[in-house]
Amino acid sequence: MALDNPSWGYTRTPRRAGQSGYQVGRGTIANILKENGIDPAPQPRAHTRWSTFLKPLGVFYATDFLSVEVFTLKGLITHYILIFVDIASRSVHVAGINPTS
Repeated sequence: MALDNPSWGYTRTPRRAGQSGYQVGRGTIANILKENGIDPAPQPRAHTRWSTFLKPLGVFYATDFLSVEVFTLKGLITHYILIFVDIASRSVHVAGINPTS
């Protein structure tokens, strides 16, 4: 848990372990971390970066469906657009555009 979550340290780790059904004290966690060569509080109050959070997920996409009004020679036409966003690279992929008549 400590290696996967470097910002937890010896104070937050016991709470998370308690949520998993294990009751472990802060001192015990600190001793275990020290015995294994892990700093008990390597990054206090640090926020997990999105790249760190998304890395184990592999491919992770968000999707959006929107409509756009386009003024043409035939008048105002609504276009429906479906897009996917690759969160890791922040690239946008247009899956389709469908104009209405």
